[in-house]
Amino acid sequence: MNAMTLNMTAATASIGDNSAARLDDTLAKMAALGRAEANGLGSRRDAGIFLTAEAFSGKLLEGDADAAYDAYVTAQGKQTAAKHLIAGDNPASRKAQVSKFRSFIKLGMLPQVDGRNVLARSVALIEQIASAGTKVLSPFDALKAVCTAQCDSDSELTDEQIAAVVSKPEPAEKDNIAKLVAAYKSMHKMNADMGYAGTDTALQGIADAIVEAGGEIPPVTKEEKKEAEALAFLAKRGRI
Repeated sequence: MNAMTLNMTAATASIGDNSAARLDDTLAKMAALGRAEANGLGSRRDAGIFLTAEAFSGKLLEGDADAAYDAYVTAQGKQTAAKHLIAGDNPASRKAQVSKFRSFIKLGMLPQVDGRNVLARSVALIEQIASAGTKVLSPFDALKAVCTAQCDSDSELTDEQIAAVVSKPEPAEKDNIAKLVAAYKSMHKMNADMGYAGTDTALQGIADAIVEAGGEIPPVTKEEKKEAEALAFLAKRGRI
């Protein structure tokens, strides 16, 4: 049984399970996926798929995104030499990452579509598109983009719509992302030097704009750069 099947079958528990262990079981699975990611198994995409399945089954709500992210990234950090982001290192970056996890939960909670089916279709389409030579987003970011698009739609996304959102940005979009990244780095330094509430708000606003444009929050601190180097190493080997 592959990881995809395991994630999809994780949602077989009864809807509305309010037992004390309902979130504990979910967080334990997220921690296991975090450790798998640290060991190079490329489980970040599977974590997103699992969150959607858990939300579809009624086990997760949007407000559980922080706990799910912390369980995943804490376990991941314990398995690697690089220090991973936990609240306090970079609130703007952490907020963006939690928001991504929340997108998968929101997808699973949609009443008009089966989010699990949307992601299963997307995984198959991404493989087809990539095999045809078209550049696509990383596995996790591609599915996150699908989550966002589906949550903004009243009907289930078509194959054409999925293909459009998982493809890498066109040159003009890349230019916008590059400008936002440069602004983020500059504002990060300004916020560190001044520490005003206004500069912190401005930093978060730029971070949100980068994510909205389809980009990634750039690593700024030493800890973030170490993590980025570790992830880049795994990406070159097709593990994330």
